[in-house]
Amino acid sequence: GLQAFQAFLRSEYSEENLKFWLACEDYKDAPSKTKASSICSQFINPDAPQEVGAELERQQGLTAVMHRPLCSQVNLDAETREALLSVMGSLGADTFNTAQQRIYNLMAKDSFPRFLRS
Repeated sequence: GLQAFQAFLRSEYSEENLKFWLACEDYKDAPSKTKASSICSQFINPDAPQEVGAELERQQGLTAVMHRPLCSQVNLDAETREALLSVMGSLGADTFNTAQQRIYNLMAKDSFPRFLRS
């Protein structure tokens, strides 16, 4: 199930999308400033190891693949990322909902169908 999908995503260099989604689920179960900060430092901040914005790399084709950073990036658009960063002072259980839904939709429309065919 989940482990097989995660292994598939790892092979496609997009495991970070599932990791982000799971981190958001954990945050919703028990919201805390520490968890929110961890999600931001790992996935959202401009200098994050798995920083948002990889959709641009994918649009640039082979050149992007050849120059891919060692750490993959979560596929969020800049508008969603900026919205998240702007509300970090007023955290709630729903802080990451929009970003999490975008990642879910991406996986549901893109990664998961390929996983099922593999």
